[in-house]
Amino acid sequence: MKGNSRVGILLFEALRFVSRMAGWFSRTLNGWCSSFAPKDVHTMIVRGSTCYDMVNAPDEAYYAEQYWRVIIPSLKDVHEEAQCLDLGCSQGRFSLRMAKHFPQGKILACDFSESAILAARRNADDATLSNIEFRAESIRQMLRSCASESQHIVMMTEVTFFYPEWRAQMPEILRVLRPGGLLVMSFRSQYFDALCLARARLWHNADMLIDQRRGRLFDSQLEYSWQTSQEIRSLLIRDCGLDLLELFGVGVCSGIPGDPHERIMRPCLIDPGDRDHLMRLEMALGGGIPDAGRYILALAHKKNNSTGGKK
Repeated sequence: MKGNSRVGILLFEALRFVSRMAGWFSRTLNGWCSSFAPKDVHTMIVRGSTCYDMVNAPDEAYYAEQYWRVIIPSLKDVHEEAQCLDLGCSQGRFSLRMAKHFPQGKILACDFSESAILAARRNADDATLSNIEFRAESIRQMLRSCASESQHIVMMTEVTFFYPEWRAQMPEILRVLRPGGLLVMSFRSQYFDALCLARARLWHNADMLIDQRRGRLFDSQLEYSWQTSQEIRSLLIRDCGLDLLELFGVGVCSGIPGDPHERIMRPCLIDPGDRDHLMRLEMALGGGIPDAGRYILALAHKKNNSTGGKK
C-alpha cells in the first residue's frame, strides 16, 4: 500500500510539473511570437484563434459544460424554431450546442478567422448538424446583415476581452434581438486580470487596470477590455434597458495553462469523479462571486411589452 501511495504522489507531482511547464511554455511562446507579430491587430487575433481550439483544447469541454449549465435554464421558454446569432463563434463550441438544442431552429455564426470557421464547419459536419451557417466575417458585418428584431438569442462569449470595440456594437446587438429575446455575453473579469498582473509582477500596468477598462495589458501589442460585475450590471440594466437574469463567474476555482487559477486545479488533469466535485463547487459559488471567474457570464432579456406566446 505504501508503494502504491508513493507512486500516486510521484504521478501527481509529475502531472503538476507538466502542467506548470505547459503554462510556462505557453506564456514564453506568446511573448516570443508577439515580438515578431505583425502590427495589424486583426492578423494577431486571427493567429491566436488559429493556435487555440475552443472546442478541442483539453480543458474547454469542462468550461463549455459549465457555461451551458448556467445558460440552459433560460432556454426553456425560447421558441423551438429559434433564430440564434453567435458573434465571435471561434470553432463553434456554443453554435454546435445551440444547433443540437434547437434542431428546428437556425444558428447564424461568425468569426473573422477563416481557419476557425473552417474548423467550425468540420465540427458541424462531424456532428451531422445542418442548421448552422458559419461565416468568416466581422461582428460588425454580421450585425449589419441581420434584420431588426430577427434573433431570439444573441451570443457573444469570451469575445469582449479581445474586442474593446464591443461597446460600439451594443446598439446593433439590441436592434437585432427580438423583444423578449435572450442576450448571452461574457466579459473578462478585472479581478482575474489583477491576479495575472500580480503573478507576473507587472506593477507598471496596475494603474491602467484600476483606472481604465481597455488598454494594452501584459505589455501586449493587443488592446484588451475588462470589467467588474457591478459595471456589467449597470451597463445591461441602466444603459441597455435589459432585464438581467444572471451574472456568473466561470472557473472560480480552476483554470487553463497560464491562468493563476491553474495553480489550484486544471480540469483535464483530474479524474472524472474529482471533476464532478469541482463542477458542483464552481456551480455553487459562481453566482455569488462572479468577479472571481476568468470570465463573467451575463444573461439578460430584452424587455417585452407584449403579452402571450413564446419568445
